[in-house]
Amino acid sequence: MPRLLFFVACEKVIVDQRTNVISLMSLLDDVNVQIPPNAPPPPSGAVIPMQWTIVSTFLAEPGDTGKQFEQRSALVNSNETPLVQTPVALFSMTGAQHRIISQINGMPVGTAARLTLRCYFREKGTNVWQTKGEGYPINIKWQSSSIIVH
Repeated sequence: MPRLLFFVACEKVIVDQRTNVISLMSLLDDVNVQIPPNAPPPPSGAVIPMQWTIVSTFLAEPGDTGKQFEQRSALVNSNETPLVQTPVALFSMTGAQHRIISQINGMPVGTAARLTLRCYFREKGTNVWQTKGEGYPINIKWQSSSIIVH
């Protein structure tokens, strides 16, 4: 079964078309939500229009040739409830590594809390999803913004 090399969330990924090398721009760890003074906090299901990207890279292990695998990601709250999910990505290990880049539109900000991005993986045809890695933390922080009038 392929080994997860890295799993990260960032604002943007640039893939060099000539070399296939990637650049990860602005790794996500904190998402600061500005709340005007005296305004109520966002409702529990609030989502802001934020584009971000999940990148996972797998390393082939002996015995992976000829098999198909499925990977999906989910941003979950402390109760393991999925707030954002990616479609299932089907792939085969045709080389030493395989990269999956998932574009996400929207960030759930209805709770000021630590969310966890999880990578789920299985061999195609099996029913059990395995969690790969320990989970990538994204902290949603509410901050009071002050409006300055001159």
